[in-house]
Amino acid sequence: MRPERLVMGAGGVFCLVVLGAALVPDSFWGGNSIDALLSSAQESASSSFAAVGNAETAQGWGRKSALPGLVPFSQAKSERFRGSVVRLTSQGEDTGWSQIHIWVDNGSGASKEVSVAPRWFLEYLGCPVQDNSRVRGVGFRFDRVRPNAELYAKNITVGNKSCRLRNDEGFALWSNQLR
Repeated sequence: MRPERLVMGAGGVFCLVVLGAALVPDSFWGGNSIDALLSSAQESASSSFAAVGNAETAQGWGRKSALPGLVPFSQAKSERFRGSVVRLTSQGEDTGWSQIHIWVDNGSGASKEVSVAPRWFLEYLGCPVQDNSRVRGVGFRFDRVRPNAELYAKNITVGNKSCRLRNDEGFALWSNQLR
């Protein structure tokens, strides 16, 4: 038998064993393996922080998240906006991105900043936003710390033309990462 066939056969058998082990329920292995993994990760993180002399940070971090870098997901709050565009800026024109930001005044005197989309995407959809345009839509507020943080438009209606800009999770529809 040729060596490359032996290696390919061993690799195929290994893949089948791994697939079989992944399909076996957790109860077969004697408990919930995910909980065991998370608790062991938390213990090792606590001991790592304690080793560098920062046990308080380790214990506080351990309660919030079991693995480093993971943040519990909480859906961004959506908010409606409506009014007249009182200011329009194009941020990032020097880099070729040209992200449109608008400030919408609903008549109360306080305007909301809304990050809309790149100029090219708005033109492609047929939703060009201009000063003094009447707009309405729904946006996400990702920053929960600043009370006047900008909204990220999920959809916008300019005149009678409605355009979808982001999906339900807030990802930009002009990004090729969604394809």
